[in-house]
Amino acid sequence: MDKQTREKAFDLFFNHIRKRPGMFIPGEDYEHVASFIVGMDVAYSGEWLKGFNEWAQERRGERSCLCWSAYLKETFEKPPESEQERFGTATEFLFEEIGRFLKRAR
Repeated sequence: MDKQTREKAFDLFFNHIRKRPGMFIPGEDYEHVASFIVGMDVAYSGEWLKGFNEWAQERRGERSCLCWSAYLKETFEKPPESEQERFGTATEFLFEEIGRFLKRAR
């Protein structure tokens, strides 16, 4: 499978998970969803979310040693003053951030 086909398939699967996480993941809380997404990325040798950690931090003008899942959870719980968007749950915030990254990266 070529890279473009693989990316499209992966993005399509991500959108299915975003719409109905309970069909794929035993719990819809942040930790379960983030762990599942990490597993998906590992299955593709880290190519699917390559650069996501850096992008998430640069978008806010920050640098952190945290992995993206910990960094986004912390950001959701204590949002920077410059970020006005609020989401209902950390899981919704996670899906939105990955969606933004994928749009930018493709």
